[in-house]
Amino acid sequence: MAMKSEGKSLESWINQKCPGVWICTVCGSQTWKSDDKVFELRESAGGEVVMGGPVYPVMSLCCRRCGHILLFNAVTVGIVKPTQGK
Repeated sequence: MAMKSEGKSLESWINQKCPGVWICTVCGSQTWKSDDKVFELRESAGGEVVMGGPVYPVMSLCCRRCGHILLFNAVTVGIVKPTQGK
């Protein structure tokens, strides 16, 4: 299930940390969209979820032309607080 980020955005983080033109490596487009939702990326093995395995909070940046998706760690972006001791 997606979790909405609170008050921060992936777009503003990208503009601050990685300014410039972003070109899609698949189709060459320069138009992207992000809805600032946080998703869970989980480990799987043979199509099965690994119980107790790592879960990474990620945010997506999607090319508007071809749908290619870039994922960013939401902890690194500052949207999700890191967990202590894990």
